[in-house]
Amino acid sequence: MERNNAITLLLRYKIHHVLLWLSFFVFWREYYQAVDEAKIAVTNTFICTLFSAIAFYASWLWLVPIVLEKHGFLRFITLTLLTAIIIAGLRVVAVFISFKTQLPNNPYPQLFSNIVTAVFHIVYAMTVASFARLFIGRYETQKKLDSITNDNLRAELTFLKNQISPHFLFNIHNSIYFLIEENPKLASQALLKLSDIMRYQLYDCQRETVLLNDEIENIQNYVELEKMRIDEIVRVDFVCNVKDDSLEITPFILLTFVENAFKHVSLLATKENEINISISTNENWLTMRVSNTTERRPDMTSNGIGLRNAKRRLELMYPDRHKLKIDTDTYRYETLLKLKL
Repeated sequence: MERNNAITLLLRYKIHHVLLWLSFFVFWREYYQAVDEAKIAVTNTFICTLFSAIAFYASWLWLVPIVLEKHGFLRFITLTLLTAIIIAGLRVVAVFISFKTQLPNNPYPQLFSNIVTAVFHIVYAMTVASFARLFIGRYETQKKLDSITNDNLRAELTFLKNQISPHFLFNIHNSIYFLIEENPKLASQALLKLSDIMRYQLYDCQRETVLLNDEIENIQNYVELEKMRIDEIVRVDFVCNVKDDSLEITPFILLTFVENAFKHVSLLATKENEINISISTNENWLTMRVSNTTERRPDMTSNGIGLRNAKRRLELMYPDRHKLKIDTDTYRYETLLKLKL
């Protein structure tokens, strides 16, 4: 925490800029002291640091964020070259004014040397400033875009998750409604199962992921609840083989496919009606297969609200880590999901 506060303070008050130019000053002072007298070295270092800083901030504060961003590359290059020439010229003038009493009789060779050195230093400072500003600008822009994208994804996931509750409760309500009329005793047992499901949904599913075994237990409660309603006419097989107790998964992302099977299972008196559910894991890969017989009712679709939400949540939570295949024919509907946890 203290380290983060120190970094925040450093960035807020631009102390890193001060440290940069102090380091720059120390470097050039050591360089000039090796070739000049101490007084001349300090003056030269001050002039070099001052005009390099002017060139640096001309690019940092004006040329890149204003000229380049608003007026384009051509004007940016033109004004950069013009600014570099002006600052380099001012630096040469400052050097010669400072050392006019020490100039030789023929100052022109030294003048040319100072001009070349000044142009190199100024162009170097402006180039570093431009690239640094562009890099930081792109980084900040990407950071803002990532933040906006993450906020939008979180909002969409919350919306999809909130849609699960009424959709899920609507299906269970229908199940218990049938039981109350047909078998009140079973209806009371169903309410106990429902309380377990609600407890899981209200208290255990507030995190992004839950233990896979907890999710499977919730699915089993749901299956038991539905079997109370249709056990006499539909055979339900549920096979589970999970080898790793530590695996986690997004809550309710599997339940939708089980719900869909019970919603669309056939209820024919002349043919066998069945639902087959299997869940297995191999290392960190989960395979879920759900199949059910159907009556091919006109209202049956593979694009209902629940399935659409499940597909979208898979795209958001497991991008490039899932394969979903849905097959339908005249009398069977099958879903195969492979998921990398």
